Amino acid sequence: MRAFAIAFALCVLCAGLSFADTVPGHFFFNLNNGACTLDCSGGGWTPGQEFDPSLTDPSSGAYTSTFFCPNCFTLDPDIELDLGDASAPFDPSNAFFAGSNGGGFGSAIGADYFNNTAHTFTNVFLKILDFVPGEEYHCTLGAGFGADVSCGFKVDSVDSTILDVGFFNVDIPPAAVPEPASLPMISLMLVGVGSLMRRKVRSRS
Repeated sequence: MRAFAIAFALCVLCAGLSFADTVPGHFFFNLNNGACTLDCSGGGWTPGQEFDPSLTDPSSGAYTSTFFCPNCFTLDPDIELDLGDASAPFDPSNAFFAGSNGGGFGSAIGADYFNNTAHTFTNVFLKILDFVPGEEYHCTLGAGFGADVSCGFKVDSVDSTILDVGFFNVDIPPAAVPEPASLPMISLMLVGVGSLMRRKVRSRS
């Protein structure tokens, strides 16, 4: 029993270390004001606001700059695209939703992904459903992207209740499986578990 407990602790440690840093091909969305990476005080979004990801521009028309204000009366919703680590395969059918405080980020709201294709993601888009036209929207990109990245908004040309947001020139490469950064930790985990199990077998003989 003791050997199993030690092995389990080692597995948890290795798993945590393997995802300690950003990994190429992984990214996530942050809905908190000021791109805060904690729960913070929220992000000004409507609780439960739906975001639908895409790799193609959802509708025609030009994007604005990093803020959008059709008829402002508040200075609220903020969204940032960041490089990440542990993620889910990118699937445009997998929407994510703002938390109960109008914020949230990454896996806490299902907004973390990795590039599971053979092609680099140049641009990433979101459809923001049932947006509030009277609010001011802000978008930013986190550290690690190139100097020529940008983002912007536009009202969807097909459905005016949808706000489109685009993140451009992000160049997110295909993610390796398993991730290269995880291989040393996985190897350490297997060696450690194997050693503990051998000791247990010997103690019984």
